[in-house]
Amino acid sequence: MPELVDAINEYIAHHNTDPKPYIWTKSARDILQKIILRQQPLKFQTEWNTALVNTTLARAITSSRLSVG
Repeated sequence: MPELVDAINEYIAHHNTDPKPYIWTKSARDILQKIILRQQPLKFQTEWNTALVNTTLARAITSSRLSVG
């Protein structure tokens, strides 16, 4: 166990010599939505994905009809 503690301390000391702030790339809302989605049952995810695909396909079809005419 002392070797593990030494390895952790060495890692921390090395990475703290030139620290950089953590920059969030997503908003708190996006992060929370993803957490909530991951906590839902698989059935809900499947239904949501199906609805998303159907909506995307419907928009693609509508767009292609509008641009063809």
